[in-house]
Amino acid sequence: MNKYHDANRTLNWENLLAGFRRKRCILMLGPRIGTVQTSEGIIPMLEWLSIQLSKELENQGVRFDQNEKRNLNYIAQHYLRMPGFDRTDLTKFVERFVLKCAEMETPPIYHDLAKLPVRVFVSTTPDDFIVRALRQAGREPMVFTYNFNLTSESHRGSQTRLPPVEQISVKRPLVINLLGSADNRESFVLSETDEMDFIEKVVRRDPPIPDSILNLFDRENSYLFFGFNLENWQFRLLLKSLKLDDHNLTVSPQTDNYPITDITRDFLEEQFNFIFVDDAMASFAQKVSQLTTQNEAENLFISFAPSDSKYGEKLVKYFHPLRLSHPNLQIWNRNLLEPGQNMRDAIEKRVKSATHFMLLISPDYLSDDAVMAEEFQLILDQCKSGTAEIIPILLRPCMWEEIDWPCSISLLPDYHIVLADADPHREDENFQRTVVKFKRTYL
Repeated sequence: MNKYHDANRTLNWENLLAGFRRKRCILMLGPRIGTVQTSEGIIPMLEWLSIQLSKELENQGVRFDQNEKRNLNYIAQHYLRMPGFDRTDLTKFVERFVLKCAEMETPPIYHDLAKLPVRVFVSTTPDDFIVRALRQAGREPMVFTYNFNLTSESHRGSQTRLPPVEQISVKRPLVINLLGSADNRESFVLSETDEMDFIEKVVRRDPPIPDSILNLFDRENSYLFFGFNLENWQFRLLLKSLKLDDHNLTVSPQTDNYPITDITRDFLEEQFNFIFVDDAMASFAQKVSQLTTQNEAENLFISFAPSDSKYGEKLVKYFHPLRLSHPNLQIWNRNLLEPGQNMRDAIEKRVKSATHFMLLISPDYLSDDAVMAEEFQLILDQCKSGTAEIIPILLRPCMWEEIDWPCSISLLPDYHIVLADADPHREDENFQRTVVKFKRTYL
């Protein structure tokens, strides 16, 4: 049983908020989240597109099931069967439609989602609503669009330029347009044939989703799914292709008019640890946005041996400019104990409130019984709950691999770099790289 599993299948809000604090939440945006105001009321944008395409079918005298006129894959497949029409005609029609929608106001739910401390957004619609909302929230999104239509090496240059993944942060999140974008109409996944080809090419990795993108999806992430038809069998293949399993915390609020059968619910709960929330999408997004705003403090606990204090103090100095640009970042270490404070009580209090632990690992650290008992063990216990992140830094060579870490770890600034160095200039560069890597990874 994984650490998030709850036999009652109810959402543990502390676990979800911990995922946000650790910058480990990924937002998955489905086809029903983007809505437009129409003559028929507010409806999902892709359903309105399907209705417009169905009118073209009626004008051409093409027969189709009227009950499926909001099913874009079905209607697009029939569009391609019209005499004299091909995929180019279809993609041009959709491009014009999406560009027209771009003139509309961004649906309110996107503004709530754009406030969340999230580094990766996955969009499955061709609009740019989330990109616009992120920019309006003062963020600088990078965009990658997967183009399933590329197969030969000669055409791979048409794939969207891969953003610098190492620069992804809350300030500069990555938006992945998984099913195409209006910036490249060739990338649209529209018809039933397109959908089959997309799944086949993702599985065959031809063209591949870049490894640097896939590596963003791992077992330590939490996922929020908004606006998906969970009954769609292709959806399950998508989950597998993104490496989700029953270790992840996966949350889905109610999706209007998309009921879910007990069979599907049981399958998703068992295979992918889905937790279904009764709240509607908009109200759930507002609630999460409010809670993350209230819990947006970043508390960094720096742990080091007393004999390594000079390095701990030097690291704090390198963090000072970052604290000016990120006022929510609070840094604490044992040297900040106030006169008369009980050391163990103070350390326990700070450990419980920490969101990140930066450990300066050295032979002195690992051999100091007091540090290992008063700090290190408390830190390990706290991280086992999944509410904080351990960030080891190799200060000097030692057998750090022998430690039974409670979670996956990544050394800063890198596995082959030792922070302390006989060359003062090189040591300064190591400290600077450590702080820069921390900012890109965790802020």
